[in-house]
Amino acid sequence: MEVKNSKSTEITNPNPKMFFQPKILDDRIAVARPDVFPSRCVGQIEIKVKNGGWHQASGSLISDYTVLTAGHAVKSSNNEFFEIETFRFIPARNHANMPYGVYDWHRMRAVYNGGSRDWALISLAHPAGFRTGFLGTIAKYPVSRWANEGDHFQHIGFPGDHADEMWIDEDGACTAIHDGRQIKTDIDAAHGQSGGPLTLNWSSSGVPQVAGCLSWGPNDVEDPNYFTPGYEDVKTDVWMQVLCDEYGKIHSDDRFGGCSESKSIKEVITTEGMLPNYEVPYIFADDKGPAIRRFSPKFREQWLTPNRMRKILDEKGK
Repeated sequence: MEVKNSKSTEITNPNPKMFFQPKILDDRIAVARPDVFPSRCVGQIEIKVKNGGWHQASGSLISDYTVLTAGHAVKSSNNEFFEIETFRFIPARNHANMPYGVYDWHRMRAVYNGGSRDWALISLAHPAGFRTGFLGTIAKYPVSRWANEGDHFQHIGFPGDHADEMWIDEDGACTAIHDGRQIKTDIDAAHGQSGGPLTLNWSSSGVPQVAGCLSWGPNDVEDPNYFTPGYEDVKTDVWMQVLCDEYGKIHSDDRFGGCSESKSIKEVITTEGMLPNYEVPYIFADDKGPAIRRFSPKFREQWLTPNRMRKILDEKGK
């Protein structure tokens, strides 16, 4: 049967309304799975200062033992270390869930002058990276290159306005270089995220790399926020140099592979990240030790690996 008036028609709105478009001030979102790589390489730092309270920061593993964070997490503005009673690095924390354990410090080197010199390297007493893996790093010199080469950054940390949760700003850029030392960005971050990593290739098919750590920002959350890169206006007494020359080598079982200079572009130094060390079960030697506890070979005979389980089952079946 034929249907009448079946042709398309059109109307026009003579007076369209102008709806209010709110400005989004906070680009951060919660990390859905903080317990998977690379997110699990970022941890919450809790510090109890003698005759003082607890304070919180964020940090990232850049070797099996080494955490990069902000200098003001462990030092006062006159560049002196706090009297730390308790230090806790908690990778991938999600409220009461601490899937990869809690780690104490063994050694730390830091600078904080109350201004633009602000970074710390923490050498842990145990290799958190064996369980979580660790991130690669990248440093460019001169630092002005970060403002000129169009890199897109991410920042991950544990903000105080979302207690014990990992949050991320997935897309940021360098807008200027502050004081010849720090990367000024349009990334959003809050108190508690200090020390958290400024990264490249976080959610892409590339290899995640840490380019800096969060130092400060003039606002509660919204940009700008400032990060301390591996090189500042100098290439010595900076966290990349200390990582390459010293902290990546403190522990003989650290899988840190050293630093390499780009063959195509000079003055770019990188390190490679690692996935967890699946070959080493997480049993600590039962000894007091003068400083550091390590994994003991005497436990190997007690480790239950898939191959050993198959052998046990085969022997029982005979």
